[in-house]
Amino acid sequence: MGAAILDIDKGDNFTVSGVPLDGKCRSRCPNLKGYSDYICSNTMAEVTKSSDKSRNRSDGQEITFSPVKSPVPQYDGRHQGNLTGMLRKVKDTAADVHNQIFKWKKLNTEGSNIISEIANTKIEKVFNVAGEETDGNLLPASLEPLCDKLTSVYNNMEKIVGKLQQLRAALCGVQALSRHKGGEEDILFHTWNIQDFVNTMDQLIEMYLSELKLKKSIAENVAHAESRQIMMFYSAAWIHQPYVEDSAQMLMESLITETGHK
Repeated sequence: MGAAILDIDKGDNFTVSGVPLDGKCRSRCPNLKGYSDYICSNTMAEVTKSSDKSRNRSDGQEITFSPVKSPVPQYDGRHQGNLTGMLRKVKDTAADVHNQIFKWKKLNTEGSNIISEIANTKIEKVFNVAGEETDGNLLPASLEPLCDKLTSVYNNMEKIVGKLQQLRAALCGVQALSRHKGGEEDILFHTWNIQDFVNTMDQLIEMYLSELKLKKSIAENVAHAESRQIMMFYSAAWIHQPYVEDSAQMLMESLITETGHK
Protein backbone atom coordinates (compact mmCIF):
# COMPACT_ATOMS: atom_id res chain seq x y z
CA MET A 1 0.00 0.00 0.00
CA GLY A 2 1.34 3.41 -0.92
CA ALA A 3 2.33 5.93 1.75
CA ALA A 4 -0.24 8.54 2.74
CA ILE A 5 1.27 12.02 2.37
CA LEU A 6 0.35 14.61 4.98
CA ASP A 7 -0.10 18.14 3.61
CA ILE A 8 -0.66 21.36 5.53
CA ASP A 9 -1.51 24.52 3.62
CA LYS A 10 -0.86 28.09 4.76
CA GLY A 11 -4.24 28.16 6.49
CA ASP A 12 -3.32 25.17 8.66
CA ASN A 13 -5.81 22.92 6.84
CA PHE A 14 -4.85 19.24 7.09
CA THR A 15 -5.26 16.77 4.25
CA VAL A 16 -3.92 13.26 3.65
CA SER A 17 -3.58 12.37 -0.03
CA GLY A 18 -6.14 15.07 -0.78
CA VAL A 19 -8.67 13.89 1.85
CA PRO A 20 -9.41 16.49 4.60
CA LEU A 21 -8.82 15.36 8.21
CA ASP A 22 -11.68 15.66 10.65
CA GLY A 23 -11.48 17.49 13.96
CA LYS A 24 -11.02 14.24 15.93
CA CYS A 25 -7.83 13.34 14.11
CA ARG A 26 -6.58 16.92 14.37
CA SER A 27 -7.20 16.93 18.12
CA ARG A 28 -4.82 13.94 18.42
CA CYS A 29 -2.08 15.86 16.63
CA PRO A 30 -1.95 19.18 18.53
CA ASN A 31 1.65 19.90 17.49
CA LEU A 32 1.01 19.88 13.74
CA LYS A 33 1.23 23.62 13.04
CA GLY A 34 2.86 25.11 9.99
CA TYR A 35 5.41 22.40 9.02
CA SER A 36 4.82 20.07 6.11
CA ASP A 37 7.49 17.56 7.18
CA TYR A 38 5.70 16.40 10.37
CA ILE A 39 4.15 12.94 10.35
CA CYS A 40 0.74 12.08 11.82
CA SER A 41 1.07 8.61 13.32
CA ASN A 42 -2.73 8.20 13.57
CA THR A 43 -3.06 8.27 9.77
CA MET A 44 0.21 6.38 8.99
CA ALA A 45 1.43 9.41 7.03
CA GLU A 46 5.13 9.72 6.16
CA VAL A 47 7.34 12.12 4.31
CA THR A 48 9.22 10.61 1.39
CA LYS A 49 12.96 11.14 1.07
CA SER A 50 14.52 12.37 -2.11
CA SER A 51 17.10 10.25 -3.92
CA ASP A 52 19.91 12.67 -3.06
CA LYS A 53 19.25 12.18 0.72
CA SER A 54 17.85 15.70 1.18
CA ARG A 55 14.51 17.09 2.34
CA ASN A 56 12.78 20.31 1.31
CA ARG A 57 11.12 22.31 4.06
CA SER A 58 8.16 24.65 3.52
CA ASP A 59 10.47 27.64 3.84
CA GLY A 60 12.54 26.49 0.86
CA GLN A 61 15.65 25.59 2.86
CA GLU A 62 17.34 22.28 2.09
CA ILE A 63 18.82 19.93 4.67
CA THR A 64 21.57 17.65 3.40
CA PHE A 65 22.91 14.70 5.40
CA SER A 66 26.58 13.75 5.05
CA PRO A 67 28.28 10.67 6.54
CA VAL A 68 30.76 11.30 9.35
CA LYS A 69 33.49 9.07 10.76
CA SER A 70 33.16 8.04 14.39
CA PRO A 71 36.06 9.18 16.61
CA VAL A 72 35.75 5.95 18.62
CA PRO A 73 38.13 3.16 17.52
CA GLN A 74 36.11 0.53 15.69
CA TYR A 75 36.39 -3.11 16.67
CA ASP A 76 37.60 -5.24 13.79
CA GLY A 77 36.82 -8.69 15.19
CA ARG A 78 40.43 -9.80 15.59
CA HIS A 79 39.61 -11.71 18.76
CA GLN A 80 37.51 -14.22 16.83
CA GLY A 81 38.87 -17.48 15.54
CA ASN A 82 42.34 -18.80 16.33
CA LEU A 83 44.45 -16.06 17.85
CA THR A 84 48.22 -15.88 17.62
CA GLY A 85 50.99 -13.71 18.96
CA MET A 86 50.26 -10.95 21.46
CA LEU A 87 46.47 -11.32 21.32
CA ARG A 88 46.67 -15.01 22.22
CA LYS A 89 49.07 -14.27 25.07
CA VAL A 90 46.85 -11.56 26.54
CA LYS A 91 43.69 -13.65 26.27
CA ASP A 92 45.33 -16.70 27.87
CA THR A 93 46.71 -14.50 30.64
CA ALA A 94 43.22 -13.15 31.38
CA ALA A 95 41.90 -16.72 31.67
CA ASP A 96 44.75 -17.66 34.03
CA VAL A 97 44.04 -14.63 36.24
CA HIS A 98 40.38 -15.61 36.47
CA ASN A 99 41.32 -19.19 37.44
CA GLN A 100 43.72 -18.02 40.14
CA ILE A 101 41.15 -15.69 41.69
CA PHE A 102 38.62 -18.55 41.68
CA LYS A 103 41.12 -20.77 43.53
CA TRP A 104 41.71 -17.98 46.05
CA LYS A 105 37.98 -17.77 46.81
CA LYS A 106 37.80 -21.52 47.44
CA LEU A 107 40.82 -21.36 49.75
CA ASN A 108 39.30 -18.43 51.62
CA THR A 109 36.16 -20.46 52.32
CA GLU A 110 38.24 -23.45 53.37
CA GLY A 111 40.31 -21.31 55.73
CA SER A 112 37.19 -19.80 57.26
CA ASN A 113 35.85 -23.27 58.06
CA ILE A 114 39.15 -24.24 59.72
CA ILE A 115 39.14 -21.07 61.85
CA SER A 116 35.60 -21.90 62.97
CA GLU A 117 36.82 -25.32 64.12
CA ILE A 118 39.73 -23.71 65.96
CA ALA A 119 37.36 -21.27 67.66
CA ASN A 120 35.00 -24.04 68.74
CA THR A 121 37.89 -26.04 70.15
CA LYS A 122 39.21 -23.06 72.09
CA ILE A 123 35.77 -22.24 73.49
CA GLU A 124 35.13 -25.85 74.50
CA LYS A 125 38.50 -26.71 76.00
CA VAL A 126 40.08 -23.39 76.98
CA PHE A 127 37.39 -20.78 77.73
CA ASN A 128 34.99 -21.69 80.52
CA VAL A 129 31.25 -21.75 79.99
CA ALA A 130 30.59 -18.87 82.39
CA GLY A 131 32.53 -16.53 80.13
CA GLU A 132 35.52 -16.11 82.42
CA GLU A 133 38.86 -16.43 80.71
CA THR A 134 41.38 -19.11 81.59
CA ASP A 135 44.90 -19.40 80.27
CA GLY A 136 44.36 -18.36 76.62
CA ASN A 137 47.80 -19.62 75.66
CA LEU A 138 46.84 -23.18 76.50
CA LEU A 139 46.83 -25.18 73.24
CA PRO A 140 44.91 -28.46 73.27
CA ALA A 141 46.45 -31.25 71.21
CA SER A 142 43.44 -31.22 68.89
CA LEU A 143 44.41 -27.74 67.69
CA GLU A 144 47.68 -28.85 66.10
CA PRO A 145 46.21 -30.57 63.01
CA LEU A 146 43.84 -27.63 62.49
CA CYS A 147 46.72 -25.18 62.63
CA ASP A 148 48.63 -27.28 60.12
CA LYS A 149 45.64 -27.17 57.75
CA LEU A 150 45.34 -23.41 58.08
CA THR A 151 49.05 -23.00 57.40
CA SER A 152 48.67 -25.11 54.25
CA VAL A 153 45.79 -22.88 53.10
CA TYR A 154 47.91 -19.79 53.63
CA ASN A 155 50.84 -21.31 51.70
CA ASN A 156 48.56 -22.03 48.74
CA MET A 157 47.26 -18.45 48.84
CA GLU A 158 50.84 -17.21 48.79
CA LYS A 159 51.47 -19.28 45.66
CA ILE A 160 48.41 -17.72 44.00
CA VAL A 161 49.69 -14.19 44.63
CA GLY A 162 53.06 -15.25 43.22
CA LYS A 163 51.31 -16.60 40.13
CA LEU A 164 49.43 -13.31 39.69
CA GLN A 165 52.75 -11.46 39.78
CA GLN A 166 54.12 -13.79 37.09
CA LEU A 167 51.08 -13.13 34.92
CA ARG A 168 51.60 -9.40 35.31
CA ALA A 169 55.21 -9.83 34.25
CA ALA A 170 53.99 -11.63 31.12
CA LEU A 171 51.73 -8.69 30.27
CA CYS A 172 54.63 -6.30 30.81
CA GLY A 173 56.56 -8.36 28.28
CA VAL A 174 53.75 -7.93 25.78
CA GLN A 175 53.73 -4.22 26.54
CA ALA A 176 57.47 -3.95 25.88
CA LEU A 177 57.03 -5.74 22.55
CA SER A 178 54.14 -3.44 21.61
CA ARG A 179 56.23 -0.42 22.48
CA HIS A 180 59.08 -1.74 20.32
CA LYS A 181 56.69 -2.12 17.39
CA GLY A 182 55.18 1.30 17.98
CA GLY A 183 51.72 -0.07 18.75
CA GLU A 184 51.47 0.44 22.50
CA GLU A 185 48.30 2.53 22.11
CA ASP A 186 46.58 0.07 19.76
CA ILE A 187 43.26 -1.40 20.86
CA LEU A 188 43.74 -5.15 21.33
CA PHE A 189 40.18 -6.47 21.58
CA HIS A 190 37.30 -4.08 22.24
CA THR A 191 38.38 -0.89 24.03
CA TRP A 192 41.57 -1.63 26.02
CA ASN A 193 45.17 -1.22 25.03
CA ILE A 194 47.97 -3.18 26.69
CA GLN A 195 48.49 -0.50 29.35
CA ASP A 196 44.90 -0.96 30.52
CA PHE A 197 45.55 -4.67 31.11
CA VAL A 198 48.73 -3.92 33.07
CA ASN A 199 46.93 -1.31 35.20
CA THR A 200 44.18 -3.79 36.02
CA MET A 201 46.72 -6.37 37.14
CA ASP A 202 48.49 -3.77 39.29
CA GLN A 203 45.27 -2.98 41.15
CA LEU A 204 44.39 -6.65 41.71
CA ILE A 205 47.87 -7.58 42.92
CA GLU A 206 47.98 -4.66 45.34
CA MET A 207 44.73 -5.82 46.95
CA TYR A 208 45.70 -9.48 47.21
CA LEU A 209 49.20 -8.73 48.51
CA SER A 210 47.72 -6.68 51.35
CA GLU A 211 45.14 -9.36 52.06
CA LEU A 212 47.85 -12.04 52.08
CA LYS A 213 49.70 -10.18 54.85
CA LEU A 214 46.51 -10.15 56.92
CA LYS A 215 45.98 -13.87 56.30
CA LYS A 216 49.50 -14.59 57.53
CA SER A 217 48.94 -12.67 60.75
CA ILE A 218 45.64 -14.49 61.40
CA ALA A 219 47.12 -17.93 60.67
CA GLU A 220 49.98 -17.29 63.09
CA ASN A 221 47.87 -15.93 65.96
CA VAL A 222 44.37 -17.42 65.80
CA ALA A 223 45.25 -20.44 67.93
CA HIS A 224 46.69 -18.12 70.60
CA ALA A 225 43.62 -15.89 70.92
CA GLU A 226 43.13 -14.99 74.57
CA SER A 227 39.41 -14.25 74.44
CA ARG A 228 36.24 -15.01 72.55
CA GLN A 229 36.17 -11.45 71.21
CA ILE A 230 39.61 -11.75 69.67
CA MET A 231 38.68 -15.13 68.21
CA MET A 232 35.56 -13.63 66.64
CA PHE A 233 37.63 -10.77 65.23
CA TYR A 234 40.07 -13.19 63.56
CA SER A 235 37.21 -15.19 62.07
CA ALA A 236 35.41 -12.11 60.69
CA ALA A 237 38.63 -10.61 59.30
CA TRP A 238 39.43 -13.82 57.44
CA ILE A 239 36.07 -14.36 55.78
CA HIS A 240 35.33 -10.72 54.86
CA GLN A 241 38.76 -9.93 53.34
CA PRO A 242 38.86 -6.17 54.09
CA TYR A 243 41.75 -5.51 51.70
CA VAL A 244 40.01 -7.09 48.70
CA GLU A 245 37.70 -4.24 47.74
CA ASP A 246 34.40 -4.53 45.89
CA SER A 247 36.12 -3.13 42.80
CA ALA A 248 38.17 -6.34 42.54
CA GLN A 249 35.14 -8.21 41.22
CA MET A 250 34.43 -5.45 38.71
CA LEU A 251 38.05 -5.48 37.53
CA MET A 252 37.96 -9.25 37.10
CA GLU A 253 34.69 -9.13 35.18
CA SER A 254 36.02 -6.34 32.96
CA LEU A 255 39.16 -8.33 32.23
CA ILE A 256 37.39 -11.48 31.04
CA THR A 257 34.69 -9.52 29.19
CA GLU A 258 37.25 -7.40 27.33
CA THR A 259 39.10 -10.50 26.12
CA GLY A 260 35.91 -12.26 24.98
CA HIS A 261 35.77 -14.96 27.66
CA LYS A 262 32.32 -13.77 28.71
